[in-house]
Amino acid sequence: AATDNNKDWLHDVSRSASFLNLFRLLGIPDWYGSPDVVIKANQQHPYASFYLNNKTMTAISFIFPLLAFGSFLLAKTKEQKQTLCLFGFITLLTIVFAAGSHSPFGFFYEFLMDRVPGFFLLRSAFYKFGIFFILGMLVLIAFTASALIERAISFLSVQRGKIVFLAVFTFLVLILWFSYHR
Repeated sequence: AATDNNKDWLHDVSRSASFLNLFRLLGIPDWYGSPDVVIKANQQHPYASFYLNNKTMTAISFIFPLLAFGSFLLAKTKEQKQTLCLFGFITLLTIVFAAGSHSPFGFFYEFLMDRVPGFFLLRSAFYKFGIFFILGMLVLIAFTASALIERAISFLSVQRGKIVFLAVFTFLVLILWFSYHR
C-alpha cells in the first residue's frame, strides 16, 4: 500500500516530465493542471499559461536545447571540451532521473524504487534531480552565450564592439525588464 502510494505520487509528479519538456525547461509539475486533464496549463499558477499556451513562447523554448548542446560545437580547447563533457554527462544522466516514471526510462526509476532500500524517499523525481539537470543545462547554455558574445565582439573592431555590445545588451535587458513588468 505504501509502495503503491509512493508510485502514484511519482506518476503524478512525472506526468509532464518528458525529455522534450525537460530539455525545453518546461517540465515543472506545478505548471500543469490536474492529472485527469490532458497536459493543460494549471490555471491557478501565475504564469504557466503564458509559457505553455503561447505559441511564441513554445517556439522560443526550443532554443534552450540548441544553445545547450551547441556548446560542444563551440569549444576550442581541451579544457573547455573536458568541462563541457562533464556537464553534458551530468545533464544527460540527471534527465533520466528527473523524468522519474516518464518513458522511456521510467521503468528503471520504478525498478530502483522497488529494489533499492530507501529510494522511495526520492519519489518526487523532478524536485530531487531536476536541480542537477538544470545546473548542467545552465552551464552549457552559459558557455554557448559566452562563446557567441566573444565571437560577436571579435567580429567588430575591439573598441566599437564593446560600445555596440554594451548598448545592445542594455537595450535587451531593458526590453525584457519592461515586458516582464507590463
